[in-house]
Amino acid sequence: MLLAAALAAEPAHAVRDGDVIAAGFDHELDELRALRDNTGQFLVDLEARERARTGIANLRVEYNRVHGFFIEVTHGRRRKCPTTTGGARP
Repeated sequence: MLLAAALAAEPAHAVRDGDVIAAGFDHELDELRALRDNTGQFLVDLEARERARTGIANLRVEYNRVHGFFIEVTHGRRRKCPTTTGGARP
């Protein structure tokens, strides 16, 4: 019974293709799928939240193949950036 409830009605042909577990079976998996399927909107929302939190209107969430995702601010606004432990702010 548990296995039948866990499997999607029409699972992918191979497990590596994903979506084998039924939606609604595991809340955390559903959240991860939503993030996978709506990454663009997540990044837009993250950028808006960080702009509001820091008061830096020109803050941007960016991506490159070297650093991955990062938050970019102009040199003049760097003093408004919160400090973190383990990181340095020039």
